[in-house]
Amino acid sequence: LQTCRVRPLVLMDGGQAIDDRKLRTKIERTERRFQKIRSACDVNSRSHKKEARCLPILGYKVFLQVLRNMGIEVISCPFEVDKEIAKVANEKGCPVLSRDSDFYALNITGGFIPFDSVWIAQNETDKPTSISCKIYHVGILASFFPRLDMQVIPLLALLFGNDFTEGKTFDAFVNSIPAILPESLSEYPLEKTHNQKLDDKVKWLLNVDSFSKAREQLATDIGCEKLNGMLRIVSEAYSLELENRREAQFLGRLPEWFMSSHKKCLISGIFMTIITSGRVFLSSQSEDFGRPSSYRCSRSIRQVLYNILLKDLKKTMVDEYDRNDTGSKVACQRILIVWKKNHPWTYPNS
Repeated sequence: LQTCRVRPLVLMDGGQAIDDRKLRTKIERTERRFQKIRSACDVNSRSHKKEARCLPILGYKVFLQVLRNMGIEVISCPFEVDKEIAKVANEKGCPVLSRDSDFYALNITGGFIPFDSVWIAQNETDKPTSISCKIYHVGILASFFPRLDMQVIPLLALLFGNDFTEGKTFDAFVNSIPAILPESLSEYPLEKTHNQKLDDKVKWLLNVDSFSKAREQLATDIGCEKLNGMLRIVSEAYSLELENRREAQFLGRLPEWFMSSHKKCLISGIFMTIITSGRVFLSSQSEDFGRPSSYRCSRSIRQVLYNILLKDLKKTMVDEYDRNDTGSKVACQRILIVWKKNHPWTYPNS
């Protein structure tokens, strides 16, 4: 990027959301990661030779150090970074480069560039000479659905699934789409896929008369109250205008020195997660999955850390999410930070 005269600005994730809307998704993704790494580490497994991405525990710190050595500005956001990145990008009039598919749905003036679409041309000495990529604009996507326009975005999020709701909630409705579509469609401007249900979803969105009609049909199986709640959640998630008042109020309780150090990435981002959500997901790593997690040996040290972080916030416990003894599931251990006879103690989460 720098060789091609592109000045990057790196924004990092902060603490997890105060509510539990993404907890289910986080647990599912963590379990899949544990299972892939376990298979890759098991020499007797058929999938032993398969690759499994596993960022070393100190990978985050090394990345930060490299950025500083290169003179690249890096900022850590208080909470999840998606909307904050979109806002900064709109202020600077630049696109967003990321692997996170949520950016397809955010209204970014400069557009979204998926990492996988970037191609770097090099000369004979392997020096980068130019960068080509694909830039996606949510407004162009919405233009294919003139009856819905930007209101198509929360509908797409519901039907295809997202971090907050499950797409399979609408399986019964999706199965009924062929029966409610007109026998012949006048036009189908998007390229067809080899997935019939995916094509049916898009066809339905192209032909539904209005957003209210779409909402009425979607509510047939799950009810209006549940649907409206789901629409509210995804609309808030992909709107740059709506602020989370609860998060703003919470940040106002934290000392200025802590917020400043967090923003400059001078302290670990996991501290913000512990403070905001009272939980921490311990990073997966390559190890002997036939033995207990190596994180157990440092639990007492973490208990002291939790006490320092949370004592002024009147919190008395932290939920740690780590692999179980087989590495196939996520296990939650509730760590009490109440001191008894100068020794912290724990009990398993029910």
